[in-house]
Amino acid sequence: MRSPNVTYDSRMNCRRPPSFILPRHGFTMLELVVVVLILGMIAAVASSQIFDTASDARNNSGRQSLGVIRNAIDLFYQKSGEYPGRRGKGNGKGKDKDFKSDLETMLRTPFPSCPVGNTNDEVHIEDKPGQLKAGGHKGWRFSTSNGEFIINHEDYSSW
Repeated sequence: MRSPNVTYDSRMNCRRPPSFILPRHGFTMLELVVVVLILGMIAAVASSQIFDTASDARNNSGRQSLGVIRNAIDLFYQKSGEYPGRRGKGNGKGKDKDFKSDLETMLRTPFPSCPVGNTNDEVHIEDKPGQLKAGGHKGWRFSTSNGEFIINHEDYSSW
């Protein structure tokens, strides 16, 4: 049976009557809003991962520098039988300078700055026995009595 609204042309192709609904070209505003929201959520997750990566890189650099200096201290002790910085008679910067010059032969690069906490290359030298505690503005802390070397900041002193 033929539908009354359908006509056929000479080649027997079905022709429907024109409709008032135009064909869609493009996206609706709702679809665009949903896509933008999804992209925003993905960007928020990705940006937090990127910023955490930068912090992790800084922490890894601090651990690496700490390990290199501790190895240099151990090498100096094995070679000379005493910890670096003990021969200095000065205080403050004098001891810091002696400590660094003692380790020059053990390090292939200039003395590193502390990348976390107090970010500088200054070393607080202590002669008193006992465990070192963080405090002050210098980047590193060293004990000439037991060879302990730490990052001079409360958050990183336990490394």
